[in-house]
Amino acid sequence: MSSTLGCIGLSVDDTESLDALVGRLLPDAAVVARSGELQARRWVDASGASLTMTVRQSGDDEGVLVDIVPSYVAPTGGGAGHDGVRLGSLSGYGDVLAADLVDDAGTRVLRVACDLAQSIVTEVSDPRPAHLTALGLDLTVHADAAAFAASDESVISTPGPGQTPLRFATESLLAYGLSEDAAKAQPTAFVSGTVLSVSSQTNAETGQGFHTARLLTSAGHVTACLAAGDHPDPPRLGNVLSGVCYLVLDVPDL
Repeated sequence: MSSTLGCIGLSVDDTESLDALVGRLLPDAAVVARSGELQARRWVDASGASLTMTVRQSGDDEGVLVDIVPSYVAPTGGGAGHDGVRLGSLSGYGDVLAADLVDDAGTRVLRVACDLAQSIVTEVSDPRPAHLTALGLDLTVHADAAAFAASDESVISTPGPGQTPLRFATESLLAYGLSEDAAKAQPTAFVSGTVLSVSSQTNAETGQGFHTARLLTSAGHVTACLAAGDHPDPPRLGNVLSGVCYLVLDVPDL
């Protein structure tokens, strides 16, 4: 099972290594948000890997790291990674955020629990474009839709004797992180989608490799990130990726 940091080529072995990584990246990170005593700073690598680090900016705890959000900056300018999702609203839900994803008419398509690449901006009430990154904690690669449909990973629940199993559609996104009450909510989901484009990257900070795959899902286009250590070979076009992901929403115009 991958770590969220490993999915973007920033895998660390322990807390000491994480502290050292933050210490190297923070000075060059751009300020993206402020709220009270908190300041969010975002570092972006040439590979697209990003890390938003929120620190206290005053008082006895000045400089103390209070939050860290790994993500991926999807390409812009109309290229293969430009399409994303449309955010209708964003609000707090326990320690995470609840995002309503909508279609072009403003009708809600899906509600997900997520983290936010901008970190401390928590309220959005008017629709706007966004990117959704799915950090692949436990992803399986299937040859195609037929292979996924025949696999155990597509089974929603174990059927009784003689019963036909109920299965996920090829393009699915089940935000089970919202199934708990707010105190237990997690920015996790079961994601399944067809691979539309693939890119293999090397994080310049660490030299670690990772893959990104633009997926067609029931929520729109989602960028899945996979650690090369767990997936030496990148997915191929037409493959289906499925499994548990950590969701991070990136809203560029916040």
